[in-house]
Amino acid sequence: YFAAKDEGYSNLRLGSARLGGGLKVGPVLAFVTLEGAAAKGPQLFDAFVAWDIVKRLRLRAGQFKAPFGYRFNVPDLVDELPMAPVSMQAATPGRQIGGEVSYDFWKFAQLTGGVFNGIGQNREANNAKVALAGKLQVQPLAFSTRLPQIVANISIFTYHKTNGFTPDVRTPLGLVFYHGVPASGGSYRLTAGGGVFWKFLSVRAEYFRTRDAREKDDDGDPATPGTRLPPLIGQGMYVQAAIVVTGQRKRVDNLLPDARGFRMRDSAVELSARYEQFRLGAEDLPGNGIEAVVGGVNWIVVQYLRLYVAGVYQHFDASVPEIPEARSWGITGGLAGFFLGRASGTD
Repeated sequence: YFAAKDEGYSNLRLGSARLGGGLKVGPVLAFVTLEGAAAKGPQLFDAFVAWDIVKRLRLRAGQFKAPFGYRFNVPDLVDELPMAPVSMQAATPGRQIGGEVSYDFWKFAQLTGGVFNGIGQNREANNAKVALAGKLQVQPLAFSTRLPQIVANISIFTYHKTNGFTPDVRTPLGLVFYHGVPASGGSYRLTAGGGVFWKFLSVRAEYFRTRDAREKDDDGDPATPGTRLPPLIGQGMYVQAAIVVTGQRKRVDNLLPDARGFRMRDSAVELSARYEQFRLGAEDLPGNGIEAVVGGVNWIVVQYLRLYVAGVYQHFDASVPEIPEARSWGITGGLAGFFLGRASGTD
């Protein structure tokens, strides 16, 4: 549910629902997820095969999340809050078709590299060439169970668009606040950040920067180069903190409280809040930005089952058609169930 102040605009909608499952035989895992989204209808979400070649070395191919940042590469439905940071959604390359190789240096670091189509999921390859991705994530205190755990990473995703468009940027309530513009040439997405986890407390933060090359279509022929335009630059960040009021420790791999068991007395309750901002613009385009504050409750009812609800307030630098006053608030929530250990990985 969301509404715009003083404009009488409100809406109640079902965002999406997902169903997925996998089969593991020896060192090989096959996994598929389908999503039914209110705006797009049913679509293929994840479809990949992962092979543990040797211990700590994994190869994966298909359609899946590109290696990018910390929050983006944990399971979608285990964030402390119902909706992922808009700054991350604006910068992330999303799900891609391609392959990646990752190597774990015991528990202390993970290095991942991949080659992808560069255009995202369920799209024809008509606006991008090959994309390259790299990510390094370190956890220097992984040897200790008593010390606070620190996670840090840096990631880059670079590609070349040919007569394509920059992606639309959506608000925490799913409204488009910046529509894609024509893009052609070299582009990249960069993120750096991480988190600190200590007993029942956690704090996470990430910085994002995007650059999309642009050109003007002078002759109406998409096959010929146009006039170069100033690149579209985006920058943003988020800071998120959480406390498990029932005392369970926070897990680094999936961000959930470590609630084990299938009895109500084993449940965990967590309070979380996030502040974020993201801005987009170019020398010849009016800029646009968003600030958002989100706070909510995350209840792990029993192992692999959770309920969550949060309130959202967002402010825009410039108004969008759906929110004339450039301010809105909303309430969002959901129910998530995990089976066969789906919530214990980092896919």
